[in-house]
Amino acid sequence: MQLDIAAYGWQHEYWASLYPPDMPAQWCLDFYANEFLAMVLPAGVIEACDDAELREWFADAPERFRFYWELENPAQAQRLLAFVQQYGRPASLAGYLWQGDDGQEGLLTALNGYLPGNRAPDGLMVLGIDEAPDLVAVKQQILQWQREGRQQCLIVIRPHPNAPGTLRQLQTLGILLNG
Repeated sequence: MQLDIAAYGWQHEYWASLYPPDMPAQWCLDFYANEFLAMVLPAGVIEACDDAELREWFADAPERFRFYWELENPAQAQRLLAFVQQYGRPASLAGYLWQGDDGQEGLLTALNGYLPGNRAPDGLMVLGIDEAPDLVAVKQQILQWQREGRQQCLIVIRPHPNAPGTLRQLQTLGILLNG
């Protein structure tokens, strides 16, 4: 089972304690990617970027690093589909998170041909963490996914006051359980 522990973005005020105080903002993504193994790219961040910048992020990521592309609406899903059709699937792009309304089966089926997603049958399993978690409960969820034979699972730490500490704790738990 592939288990990824990912922050939701890297630019929120709660992530600031991860970075040295004098670090330029444009270095934060690289710093994050060298300390952790996965990240969810928020839909708003993606919309503000052109394809060249996204391709640069994917290409510059360390070998084991994985990005997940958040989608909130059909236009964003169409952009992701066009991106992977035009450029191929970057090695660091592990999947997508569909946060929009249901009713996009055709579009999501097309995307599933390129990337695992959280709406596909037997696709990406996702657990969102919004506050300091009960580590025993998170461990039980991971073990349940393993028993079910899930292939790809993602735990997303959303911005909250102790998000950096939560990210470090869960990354350690993931390493202990998944190697």
